[in-house]
Amino acid sequence: MSGRAAFQYANFRYYMTARIFVTIASEMQAVAVGWQIYALTHRALDLGLVGLAQFLPGIVLFLVAGQTADRYPRQRILQCCYLAFAGISALLFGLSQQGLTVVWPVYGALLLNGVVRCFNGPASQAFLPLVVPEEVFPNAVALGSGVFQGAMIAGPMVGGLIYGITGSAAPVYAGSCICRRSSHRGGRPETNQINAPRKSWGGRV
Repeated sequence: MSGRAAFQYANFRYYMTARIFVTIASEMQAVAVGWQIYALTHRALDLGLVGLAQFLPGIVLFLVAGQTADRYPRQRILQCCYLAFAGISALLFGLSQQGLTVVWPVYGALLLNGVVRCFNGPASQAFLPLVVPEEVFPNAVALGSGVFQGAMIAGPMVGGLIYGITGSAAPVYAGSCICRRSSHRGGRPETNQINAPRKSWGGRV
């Protein structure tokens, strides 16, 4: 089995494409939000509240999110999450274009983002075993981890570059919205057996 065996499966390629887009978009947006909040308040405490606003929903809703990933089609959950992510980026873009003078609308958008992340996480983690045969799964995990780490590095670089050139968070939010919308399109599988157990796959590498 080659080191890139998982990439021979179209569904894995689609899934990785979607994950790259959504991870880069999330990291781009995080950079822009931090700079925008600090530019409005000049208080370091408010940067800590950014993280709290995004992760508090996960603490409250983790049981519900896990049950949702178990009971409903994970592909559909991910598609809904990607569309919701894009909508939140569009909301932040619109708020920035209106000329923000207070930070609470941004915190509201971040709370929504945290809710979506809460449902996206379990569904995304449980989705990978459904797109490759069982014997290729370890290779898919390794490749998926590498792709995720690369996107985590690229996202802040891209977001910081755009913010540095334009001096505004709005173009970063626009780029994040485009990436997240693209993740929905890039994540569509070719098969209707996405939610079938791994043992139902008969492919060999």
